[in-house]
Amino acid sequence: MHRKPGTLHLRTAAKSTRQHYFSSRRVLVFLPPLTDTRRFMHACPNKHILVYVHHHGTGHLKRMCTLIPAIERIAKVSFLAGTDAMASALNTHFPNSRVFILPSKWPSNSPSVKRTFDRAFEGIGFYKEAAARSQYFCTLLVNQNIDLFISDVSAELTILARQCGVKVVMQRHSGYTGQDPTQVFAYECAESLYAPYPQSLELKDYGHLSKTHYLGFFGQTARVDVTQPRVITVLVGDTKLRCAISEHLAQNGFTVNVVGEWPEDVPFSDNIHILGSTDNVGSAIVGNIVICSAGNNLISELVYLNKKLILIPEPRPYSEQEAKAIMIQQAGAGRYCLPEQAGNNSKHLIELVEDAINAPPPALQPLHNPSAAAEFKQLITETL
Repeated sequence: MHRKPGTLHLRTAAKSTRQHYFSSRRVLVFLPPLTDTRRFMHACPNKHILVYVHHHGTGHLKRMCTLIPAIERIAKVSFLAGTDAMASALNTHFPNSRVFILPSKWPSNSPSVKRTFDRAFEGIGFYKEAAARSQYFCTLLVNQNIDLFISDVSAELTILARQCGVKVVMQRHSGYTGQDPTQVFAYECAESLYAPYPQSLELKDYGHLSKTHYLGFFGQTARVDVTQPRVITVLVGDTKLRCAISEHLAQNGFTVNVVGEWPEDVPFSDNIHILGSTDNVGSAIVGNIVICSAGNNLISELVYLNKKLILIPEPRPYSEQEAKAIMIQQAGAGRYCLPEQAGNNSKHLIELVEDAINAPPPALQPLHNPSAAAEFKQLITETL
């Protein structure tokens, strides 16, 4: 299997890499190689930062593409990915940095386990693979002489890094994290936390306010100046819900632009336009109103575009999308709608849309922070 030279993988390590076997279950662990600075020279080689980028969705990678270039001038930066796909994406966006791939903590044939987020380490099963993963990570910190670990919402890795004597800056996971003892302890272990949204949208009972740095929303998608009040953009992940919402709107006389795919066997009204997938949200939105999920990165982009938002949260750990949608509605920056209301109650949905049309433009600019990358650099510099 061909792999870019800068990527180190569990299954493709060099022959010189040391090996270790567990006796009870034959789990092969390749320990990371010692630092080789000849190929990866940076402006400040005495400091080495390891950045873990979470693989769920596209928002985590997009955030790092905004923030990490600001710190590449103050230290050498390497990356840690949990999947081959994320490692490949990181290699594409950061070709001068080394990318390591973290082995799975689950056996290949392990059943899917529903997370509860209410007990310490309930997301880690009693498997030797979990020990192998921990060993790989801790050895990586030592062999690569890591001075600072940036943790993209991983409580597990934050705690491990702190136990290894490495400073951690962790992204605050949105939502009701106070119920999860692992997440709370990770916040305690981190030197600092950063949140990719404004402090005004923080939950009232959040217990680590004093050590959290709020970067605000910092989407910078390309703008399209054409706006049409009765053109609605629907940007919802669930296909069935996306179709139901679009038909409700079309039957009430709205023109609907659908970002995402439409099932081939499902008919749609003439005033529904299927745009398909896009990497540039701004190019797809010509109306003032957007009906969408409440993911942090998507909201960040739409705040930058100053759109009127009707937020339909999708299921996520800690109810993070629901929590953010509620806080945005309370701040007067958007409207919040339950999925069952949007999909089954055409009257309620149309009332929300008409209300948005008649409302003045939202005051979203205070939520946007064009200096987020510079502030992140300052946080990392102070922590180093």
